[in-house]
Amino acid sequence: MLSYLFALVVGCNDTTKEGSPNPVDIPLSVDSVKVLPERGVRSDTYLQCVPSISGADYDTLEIRYSWKNERTQEELGTNYDLYLASDTVDIDDEVRCVVLATDAGGDASENYDAVVVEQVLYPLDLALAMFDGVDAGDLMGTSLARLGDVDGDGIEEFGISSPRYSNHEIQAGKMYMLQSHEDTIDDPIRAFEGLDAKNFLGMSMVSAGFIDADVHPDLLLAATGADSNGVDSGQVYLLRFEDYWYTGSIDVDISESFQIFNGEEAGDKLGTSMLGPGDIDGDNMGDFVLSAPFHSSVGYLFGRVYLHLSTQQEPVILDGELSSGLFGIQMASPGDIDGDGLAELWVAATGGTAQKSKVYLFSGESLSDGEISIEEAQVVITATEYGTDFGKQIHTGDINGDGTIEVLIGAPLDSTLGYQAGAIYIYSPELYRSSDTLRDLDAEWVIYGEGPDHKVGSSFALLNDRWRSSR
Repeated sequence: MLSYLFALVVGCNDTTKEGSPNPVDIPLSVDSVKVLPERGVRSDTYLQCVPSISGADYDTLEIRYSWKNERTQEELGTNYDLYLASDTVDIDDEVRCVVLATDAGGDASENYDAVVVEQVLYPLDLALAMFDGVDAGDLMGTSLARLGDVDGDGIEEFGISSPRYSNHEIQAGKMYMLQSHEDTIDDPIRAFEGLDAKNFLGMSMVSAGFIDADVHPDLLLAATGADSNGVDSGQVYLLRFEDYWYTGSIDVDISESFQIFNGEEAGDKLGTSMLGPGDIDGDNMGDFVLSAPFHSSVGYLFGRVYLHLSTQQEPVILDGELSSGLFGIQMASPGDIDGDGLAELWVAATGGTAQKSKVYLFSGESLSDGEISIEEAQVVITATEYGTDFGKQIHTGDINGDGTIEVLIGAPLDSTLGYQAGAIYIYSPELYRSSDTLRDLDAEWVIYGEGPDHKVGSSFALLNDRWRSSR
């Protein structure tokens, strides 16, 4: 029997050798084919096709290879080896290698093996569009946001920020509102600039939802470096649709915002995280949530969250419970998950190396009362280890098509599979609604970083169902 090693040595595009047939007692047969590696195949993987052949007249043996993408039926190569590429394969594609062996005795045999592409890497040059910062250090893309259908054409607008953009003021920051990937930052539909030096406008931005009676989404912009109540106290601008649309100019003066909110103390960085989760208090009007994770009036860096409810004149205040806890560093809303018509709220307190991070879930009912404390959290999920940054990112959505809302929590400094390789922990509502205390390791699914310092979970997003699999 021809060994795997021999097949690798003689394998080529089209190999023919002349000579007298060797006496063989059994027919030529490609007994098996192995495509290596069998698992972990990505769109940049180097593949080898390794046949096992018996009964051959080795002096005249000819081996031919044929690689094909079974989904597209595209021929990919005719060597024994193949480098995959992102423009020839997609996720879940089956890549098949067919081996045909013949010899001068007239025998022929064929066999094949296949692997499935598990991960696709998309080079940046395949992107629909690329948006570059104007100058070095602008930090273009620090914040990205879907802003809803602003102009009523059925297509959502989106925002991109450059919080260290400098024009009239050094590092005042700038946010660009765009209609499609064909727009450019040189010609956005709207642009917003920070008012003063080192305001860092656009460090955070989000659609505020519908805070008034019209059908157009409103907008929240944060300038976490604003000094209204001390250095880095932070400032948040609430702009209604009419505040930024009917201006007669692409450039919007944020000093004319509908409302401006100032951080209470120096260092608060109000607006680090913001949400427009919808109706929290049950009056069918949109509400919004702002955080100041570095707030220290209750305790050092306890953090504070402000719930701005349309039924309340003053915001409802929710304070953290841990020294250096940074409560409110990240927030997310899954919408109404308990059927009471009110949106729920996830809030993270990542802390530092001396803290075990915590993520809290608050019910819409508790948030709508006009008064709340952290002890009223429905669920608290606590990191097992110190300093994992568990809660750095939180996203919610139906990721398995069962009609319920999972929560995904990033822990970029998690070292389970290597120093700060990172992890994303995923919990189903059946789990997080079954107990009021959970650990990170109670997650039903975990996505770990592949190696040291990968910091998986630093940033991620849930995408629409590209493959129409209902997920």
